[in-house]
Amino acid sequence: MKVLLITEFFPYSRKLQFTGGVEARTFYIAKYLSKKNKVMVICRKPCSDTKTEVSKVYQNIKIIRCGTKVSNIEANFFSIFERIIFIFSAFIKGLSLNFDVVEGSNFVTYLPAYFLGFLKGKPCISWWPDVLGKKWVSYFGMTGIFGQLIEFISLKLPWSKVIALSQSTKFKLIKFGVNKNKINVIYGGVEFEKLNSLKIQKLKKKNIICISRLVSYKRVDDLIKAFSLLVKKHKDVSLIIIGQGPKEKVYKKLVGSENLKKRVVFLKNISRDRLLQLLKQSYIFCLPSLIEGFGLATVEAAACGIPYVIADIKVNKEITFGGQGGLVFKKKNINDLKRKIELLIEDKNLYIEKKKEGLVLAKRYQWRKIAEKTEKIYSLLI
Repeated sequence: MKVLLITEFFPYSRKLQFTGGVEARTFYIAKYLSKKNKVMVICRKPCSDTKTEVSKVYQNIKIIRCGTKVSNIEANFFSIFERIIFIFSAFIKGLSLNFDVVEGSNFVTYLPAYFLGFLKGKPCISWWPDVLGKKWVSYFGMTGIFGQLIEFISLKLPWSKVIALSQSTKFKLIKFGVNKNKINVIYGGVEFEKLNSLKIQKLKKKNIICISRLVSYKRVDDLIKAFSLLVKKHKDVSLIIIGQGPKEKVYKKLVGSENLKKRVVFLKNISRDRLLQLLKQSYIFCLPSLIEGFGLATVEAAACGIPYVIADIKVNKEITFGGQGGLVFKKKNINDLKRKIELLIEDKNLYIEKKKEGLVLAKRYQWRKIAEKTEKIYSLLI
């Protein structure tokens, strides 16, 4: 089977520096599908050239990069033009490729994926991590109008099949008019054996780790504020924030105003191996985000034996079966966030219980099995 995946971002070096869950999912699907199928990936050009292109590591994946070089992964006025160029470039590149099935993985890729499938008479699939609807504007300002328009059009297209990242996403798709009979739910995954078997010594002092895009809806500022309350009692606890985004300067300023500079470390552009090392060394994973398609980092933390503290949004409760492997706090409630972190720090028995639960939970989500389910859907359409 010849599979064409169209995705905005795809790792360009063996360090596997993912921009987020969408890129991670596309990479692992491509990796496992390529063991038995011919896989082609159309994606944007990286911000800089590299001699360690990931296609040289994974020989069975053909990567076609097009459009302009990525100047900023976040949504802003100038990024609209870059994304429009990529939409047309991806479509033109795809016209010359021979494929059996094509999939688009986010709002920038839906249009080229659909029209390539339509023109070539091949099955076309859209993969949806989430549906934002009117929230585009509230989270991205006027720039969000572009995303909302593309999303609206994409939801109306007669796809061969629609894959939702969660039941929560499926319900949103149905609400926006997608035929429920065309929707399949396939969760995200982790490389469980690799994460569980990492032999890395814990840090001597307890710490909290957050892996997130630094954007408003991820609510990382809530974590910083909760942490400032926590350290009044727990003097030796530290916080590591891994990620980048438009709120980076704002969050660093907040850390300074709370006199936390010696306790909070910001990191970005680190390799996949380094990220996993830091995760495995940590004591608690925390993500206060209000919007998640699946919560990949949460499940990765569970696979590493790290209990989590996450917000009580629908998708979080869905993928964790109500909080197996960690604790759920009232969203936007800084005091409850602080209290749930404190429970894991102070109650050793609770910590051990949640650690064991997390390992059981993570076994449900393995990329190899996720790829097999995805491959089955592709095969049935051909």
